[in-house]
Amino acid sequence: SNDTSSSSKSETQTTNMMEYMAKHGNSLRCAFILHAETSLVSLLNLIMYRKEHCEELDSEIIVAMVDYCARQMSSLAASLPDNEMLHRQREPGTIQEIAKHIQTRSTIEAMVENKLETEFQTAVVATSLASHLCEHIDSLPLAAQTRILDT
Repeated sequence: SNDTSSSSKSETQTTNMMEYMAKHGNSLRCAFILHAETSLVSLLNLIMYRKEHCEELDSEIIVAMVDYCARQMSSLAASLPDNEMLHRQREPGTIQEIAKHIQTRSTIEAMVENKLETEFQTAVVATSLASHLCEHIDSLPLAAQTRILDT
């Protein structure tokens, strides 16, 4: 439950940051901030492709990565009506609808849509990272192996 409260607090902080930046016309800065997490997870994904890199990491770090990947993958597993991130990917609308929406949306709407897109990209990359960790499970510390199998 501590994970849930810290996750909820983080989401509230992100929303507050987005509202503040939208009011001050900093949508590009917000996009860069949101994209940073995806970039870091992508970098980890590239690093963890090789088994040797998995062997070099501390047990606590790998367990934290397994937990992070599990949270990201669960966001992809949420039911479609309740998951705006997936709904946008599966039912994007026609080109005309999208063009009209882009022309009429507010700055805060653009930032929320960017956040949803970034969350989706991060979850997909985290799924790939989890795949690499599972492929190299025999070289991971016992605590990480147990976490993978329990999660």
